[in-house]
This record gives sequence, C-alpha cells and structure tokens, in this order.
Amino acid sequence: MTRYKNIVSELIVTCFFVGKIKYAPGTFGSLLAFPINFLITMLVIKSRILIPIGDYSDFTREFLTVFVAILLSAAILFIIGVINSNIYMKGTNSEDPSEIVIDEVVGQMLTSALTMISVAFVYGSKYGSLVDKAFIDIICFFIMPFVLFRICDIVKPWPIGWMDKNIKGGIGVMLDDVAAAILASILHFAIIFVFI
Repeated sequence: MTRYKNIVSELIVTCFFVGKIKYAPGTFGSLLAFPINFLITMLVIKSRILIPIGDYSDFTREFLTVFVAILLSAAILFIIGVINSNIYMKGTNSEDPSEIVIDEVVGQMLTSALTMISVAFVYGSKYGSLVDKAFIDIICFFIMPFVLFRICDIVKPWPIGWMDKNIKGGIGVMLDDVAAAILASILHFAIIFVFI
C-alpha cells in the first residue's frame, strides 16, 4: 500500500514525469499550466455556467467565471501538491527535489489568472489601436506572465528566498511559488502601467 501511495504521489508531484526531464524541469512544469488554463477556459465557455452577477454582459461574466475557475483549480492543486510533496519527500528522503514541478504549475496558473485583466488596459491604451490584438494577447497572456514568473521563481527575491529556506515540507515547496506568482503579477502590472 505504501509503495502504491509513493508511486501515485510521484506521478502527481512530477506531473506525470515532466519533472524528470533532465534540463529545466521547472520551466517545463510552468509551461504545463497554459494547457491546463486553456482547458479550464474552454470548459467554462462550453458549459455556459456563468457567475450570476448583476447586469454585467455575458463576456464580463464569462471572464470572471474563468478567473474564479482557474483560482479554484490552482487552490485545489495547491492542497494536492502539499499533501503529495510531503509523501514524495518522505519516500525519497529528500528536501524540495527539483523533480517536484506541481508547485511551478500552480504558480504559473496563478500568475496567468492574476494578470488576465492586463490585456484590457493595453487594449484601451494608445497601443491598442496601433498593435495587432493577437500580438497583445500573446504578450499579455503568455510571454510576460511566463518570463516574469520564471525569473521570480529562479532568482527568489525576498520574501520568496526566505520562504524557500525557512518553510519546510510540502507547504514550503508550494508556498514560495505562490509568492513568486504574486510578485510576478505585481511586476507584470508595473511594466504595463509604465509603458501604456
């Protein structure tokens, strides 16, 4: 039973062995967040189950529903990540091994969700009419959230570095990536507001 539990935990924390990729497993883990967020978005759009709020347009309610669905999914994965990281680290006798990438998935999902609204600011700026909207979408939905999250996760400025060193176990593995997501999101908006 313990062996089975360890195998399941390994599958979960390595995201079906993505974390076992020899080079830059964290980067590949971060990239996994984008198809997950895309699937969540498509499920919301196809299901047409929208948050019932006031007299907002269907588009606004759809946007908010996608935002909430991604946040809830990331929260569930966070809990799953904490539990299974503890099991995996105990089974392998290691502390925050690089093959655990569920933390990068959660961190990137959060960064993408928290920065979603930024595209509206760019559309409304002077660049909105000068630059192709597909280009703006690629920059705001993919490139900036990805690059900024990876920088924050790798460089680990305070308080991320402090969390990484001082908070142990599964919660420590997951929490520093949540902090990296928050910092990356703040930097994302700061950059956008400087340039628009």
